[in-house]
Amino acid sequence: DKVIREFVNGIQQGDEKRYAEDGSMMYHHSYVNGFQEGEQRDYSNGKLFRKWFMKGGLDEGTSEFYYESGKIHSRNYWVAGEPEGLHEQFYESGSVSLRGNYHNGTEVGIWESFYDGGQIAWRGEYKNGKISGKDQTWSEDGTSDSETTYVDGIEHGPAWYLGFGSFSDGGASGHGIPARYDGQYGNGNT
Repeated sequence: DKVIREFVNGIQQGDEKRYAEDGSMMYHHSYVNGFQEGEQRDYSNGKLFRKWFMKGGLDEGTSEFYYESGKIHSRNYWVAGEPEGLHEQFYESGSVSLRGNYHNGTEVGIWESFYDGGQIAWRGEYKNGKISGKDQTWSEDGTSDSETTYVDGIEHGPAWYLGFGSFSDGGASGHGIPARYDGQYGNGNT
């Protein structure tokens, strides 16, 4: 690996670039007064993997992850290092796989996941970062699979489930239901 950095009076300024042994770009970050500032880019196998913006060393503005094909995987927004507003994840086909909102860094309101064809797969409501209210799942044909009620993140009251497979590492049940968003991608990254 090769890393190129710029310093002024001992403080990192300007671009920092890292290259793999084959010469492909691994990342291109920008610094002002020692803090990441402006557009940042990470690459995987020489292709853009993530693009985001920073201000004073904190995430600020739009953050996007990409599939190796170059199509968008997810998009969210940041204010002072905390997620804020709409969060969306996409299938490589371009259809939405997950949609929800953040406020002050926590999940709020209705969150939904969808099958690649656009049919609803899961819907839940968040209050202060915890699932609250009705949590529902559906089969790809629109049949209701489960319904559970939560209060402050804890199951409360009657719940019913139809037989379906357990969630796999790939984030889908035995019937292809996308896994509910738990704040992490399948690889453990948030």
